[in-house]
Amino acid sequence: MRPLALFTTMALSLPLAAACSSSSSGGGTGGAGGGMAGAGGAGGDADAGDGAVDPGAFMPVAPCNTVDAYTVATGAPVGITFDNTLTYTPKCVKILPGWTVVFTGNGTNFGIHPLNPSASRGNAADNPITEVISGTTSPAFSFTKPGFYGYFCIEHGTDEGAGMAGVVWVGDE
Repeated sequence: MRPLALFTTMALSLPLAAACSSSSSGGGTGGAGGGMAGAGGAGGDADAGDGAVDPGAFMPVAPCNTVDAYTVATGAPVGITFDNTLTYTPKCVKILPGWTVVFTGNGTNFGIHPLNPSASRGNAADNPITEVISGTTSPAFSFTKPGFYGYFCIEHGTDEGAGMAGVVWVGDE
């Protein structure tokens, strides 16, 4: 009896599984509510059809877990400011490949809010952000590769994206 019950359960599950399969066309189905134009669709995968993942397609990286969390920069260099409210502004920013980002303290400095690149979020191995522990303005960090680059304040944030933390998303328009 048991093998027949298992077969019946599997047979009933197969049409449901087939209906839920995803396309590898790069755009996906868009999911409920559709997707962001040019980002591969929020409900689909980032597969370009050849099995490769588009590194500039959206993926949630704490604390910037939705497309809507990002401010789209309109030109380079892009400025990210921080102050004693323990916040980066904007903390989630989308830029184009080749653009630069400069961090600037507004009434404070990196001695109080040391900047550190994430070692665990996004594209940590390629993160161009380097530690800054003094002064009020960082060097200009150049982002040449599409991807997600996390950063945080060593004193007031975490590498997991909590507190004083943010993400630079480098992608196409």
